Amino acid sequence: MTDGHPQAAHGGRLAGLDHPLRNRVSPAGELIATTHRGTMYGNRGVLHNEDLALVRRYQVRRWLVCVLEFRGRRRPMMRPGRFTELFFLDEAVALAAGHRPCAECRHAAYQSFRTAWAAALALPARPGAAPGAPPSRRGPRYLPRATVAAIRAGYHPLLHPSASGTCAEEETGGALG
Repeated sequence: MTDGHPQAAHGGRLAGLDHPLRNRVSPAGELIATTHRGTMYGNRGVLHNEDLALVRRYQVRRWLVCVLEFRGRRRPMMRPGRFTELFFLDEAVALAAGHRPCAECRHAAYQSFRTAWAAALALPARPGAAPGAPPSRRGPRYLPRATVAAIRAGYHPLLHPSASGTCAEEETGGALG
């Protein structure tokens, strides 16, 4: 990403795109196309084909939520055969959609989530994929019980600055806008 906009991949195949990609995630976990920018990023595996059409809702069980910038890394968007870049309004949306904090780029948040998750469920296990079976194909994936338990046990997700009383502004000094 450069200046918050996707980089063109493979000779600029995204450069002339006149509509938003269907890679924004709603709180219900649906993949939608919108011009609204997100403050968080994640993936569910390779979801698109070479024509940028979505061919599945998920491929892997480990659904992560990451920061938009980490150690100066840049990736071309929607490369064939590579994971599909997904965007969330904020971490609350990502959690509602079934994602968890990334252990690499959000290590402190991951540790906090992991501690709250394990304490709430009285489990020594670490959060990876949501406990149980993979997401249902019958409908949207709502907040997993384990995530609700982690929030009740004290995990505080980052919220978009437009949310009233956000913890995001406190933790980042309003830098998410």
